[in-house]
Amino acid sequence: MNSLFNSVLETASLFKNCDGYSQSAILKEECAELIVALSHFDRNREGSFNEMLEELTHVLISCFAFIICANIKEEDLIAEVNKKYNKYHFLKSEVKTHERKN
Repeated sequence: MNSLFNSVLETASLFKNCDGYSQSAILKEECAELIVALSHFDRNREGSFNEMLEELTHVLISCFAFIICANIKEEDLIAEVNKKYNKYHFLKSEVKTHERKN
């Protein structure tokens, strides 16, 4: 996973000279293309796995490029990731507790 992260970050850093607004537009376009690819994947359309993989990769790189271009602080991202983790960790614990009671 570390090499995936490094590859994505290295590719995204190529966009470091752009502004946040331009990268935001690119990210929205890539997200829209991923939605279409996922729709094709859900319908089991021929070639849809490769299409989805390509668009997922574009979104991943575009997310990191946007983070770089918009100067989003790493600590702010970590705080949001931790909130999401805690939410799902809490829900998972709640389900286990419920299962024990039944």
